[in-house]
Amino acid sequence: MMIESLSPLSKAREKILSRLLTKKYRQAERLFLAEGVRLVEEAVECGVGIKWAVATQDMGERAKVLIKKLVERKIPVYRAEGEVFPKALDVVSPQAVAAVCRQPERKLDDLSIPGCALVVVCDGLKEPGNLGAVVRVAAAAGADAVLTGPETVDIFNPKVLRGSMGALFRMPVIEVENTASLCRFLSDYGFSVFTAAVEGEPLFLIDRFPSRTALVLGSEAEGSANFPEARRVSILMAREVESLNVAVAAGIILYEIVRKTDKNPISSSI
Repeated sequence: MMIESLSPLSKAREKILSRLLTKKYRQAERLFLAEGVRLVEEAVECGVGIKWAVATQDMGERAKVLIKKLVERKIPVYRAEGEVFPKALDVVSPQAVAAVCRQPERKLDDLSIPGCALVVVCDGLKEPGNLGAVVRVAAAAGADAVLTGPETVDIFNPKVLRGSMGALFRMPVIEVENTASLCRFLSDYGFSVFTAAVEGEPLFLIDRFPSRTALVLGSEAEGSANFPEARRVSILMAREVESLNVAVAAGIILYEIVRKTDKNPISSSI
């Protein structure tokens, strides 16, 4: 695929790239921006609706293969010239490809909950990179869904998408409008709710986790205050260490939950 054969990116579409960095515009248009070859490849493989894409002059072979695939699927691809990408996108050194995608419609009512289930609830996570990493860890551990409360960062924030490394396309990640709906969902499906806390029951001393377990992860600074009935668990650390990054803590706790239930992350369908 020769970059010269692509139509040049118009000023109107260049403005759309910049506007997609704002939550307000993403929500109004129900769109998001996938940046980089890896993320766009994942979007294609997972069947995410791509409206159009843009590529730079400095394309490697992998990017050329991807652009060819997009063109074969009748997805419009445009050529970006000069400093368009550094000005319009969210990264200092943008990659060769970006795609404007439709936000998938995901609702709590659409979830299919198996008998042995694991969900992650993000309650007030503010750092987009942390949320993206939590989604990635949850997918790796075989979780059935990630649910985010109203005070958590937008899941289609570019840094969330990059941090998830495409995992957000591969598993249900659902934004829930209010905490009451989250609590009702967990109760209706019989989930036992645990939350990560500095002062809690030592994680590794718990013998067994219920077949349906929900792990609540609160804000990096304050933890979670919206699930007061949740069973508090903690990770024992050396005295010199005050706390762990939320994504690191999520990985430790999730794999321990999986180890102590009948959940199999290899055969799980997510």
